[in-house]
Amino acid sequence: MKKILSLMMIFLILTACSENEKLATENGPDLEKINMKDYVYTESIELEVSENMKVFIDPSIEATNLVMEMIKDETGYSMYRDSNYMNAQVDHFLQYKDHRVFDMADEMCKNGFSFDAISGNLHSVNEKGDIIEGLLVDEATLERAGGPQQLKAFVDALYEFRAVSDYDTYFQKNKDFYMEALELAKKHLMAVNLTEEFSNFYGYSLNEIKVCIIPDSLGGFGISNTYKDHIDAIPTLPVYEDEVDFISFLVHELSHPYINPQTSRYPDLIKDSSHLFEPIKDDMASQAYPLWEHSLNEHIVRACTILIMDKLYGNDESSALLSSDLSRKFIYLEPVIKSLKNYSNNRENYLDISSYIEILLMDITNLNTND
Repeated sequence: MKKILSLMMIFLILTACSENEKLATENGPDLEKINMKDYVYTESIELEVSENMKVFIDPSIEATNLVMEMIKDETGYSMYRDSNYMNAQVDHFLQYKDHRVFDMADEMCKNGFSFDAISGNLHSVNEKGDIIEGLLVDEATLERAGGPQQLKAFVDALYEFRAVSDYDTYFQKNKDFYMEALELAKKHLMAVNLTEEFSNFYGYSLNEIKVCIIPDSLGGFGISNTYKDHIDAIPTLPVYEDEVDFISFLVHELSHPYINPQTSRYPDLIKDSSHLFEPIKDDMASQAYPLWEHSLNEHIVRACTILIMDKLYGNDESSALLSSDLSRKFIYLEPVIKSLKNYSNNRENYLDISSYIEILLMDITNLNTND
């Protein structure tokens, strides 16, 4: 009898071990058996729209957004609507929340690693966390990641997390969902000629436009990589079912690589117009524009967007945009639009936006808060 009981105990132990191994396999790879050098990282999923434009979804951006979403209770930072896509990811990867990347992201978020700083920094480095060769670094954005060494350490931790959690296999399982989003974005982009419209309005074309789609996000960012001889635009935003909504959002984010580098050439004029910030600074801060320079660029970009959308879709759409932006306290939009119309109507005198930006900034500086 004792022999039978012993055999039964051995059988139960072996069965339990087998079930535990099965559970570990289902939940993800054994952390102790992971060989980082052997892990196969997946590349971005992308579609070509035209010769100088593509749409893509980046696993590093998606993995980072997942990490940030999983610590939103600690940081207060979230960029997602109630999303089956994100909720399913959070549930699936919850068991890996003790990985060092989460504490690292928490500390970095406290110092400004959120919103545009996430995509802005990740688009500026390679898979080793090193700044892309030839890139002119945006020091302010890099500082929000804690500097180059901290950014490199984060990328290293992120790739380690992707390996130990087998994130990339999960990413590949979402490929049909990603392709659906990319196909929709491509369809919208094929309906208009943004390259021509931007060239006509701003006076020159960007070298390359790489539209990074972040599914189910509430926010979008006008990211760009600047080199000595060209600028690559990497607008990072969600895609919408409605064509006009998506194109409007994209026109806005694509306008930042045109406007932000131009206004930064005139720091004295930015300072001279800072008196305009006082009446709106609380409203601007609540929308993630805590500095006058941010708010100024937003006013100009939104004015440009309204004028470009008027060309693309007519007065009804541009008027609706203006009303929406005015309700969000972008109170200087109308005089900014008036100045930009002067630019548009006198292109024989102004070759491109760079030849007019000083006049525009002076017009804004001469405003007062009653205007």
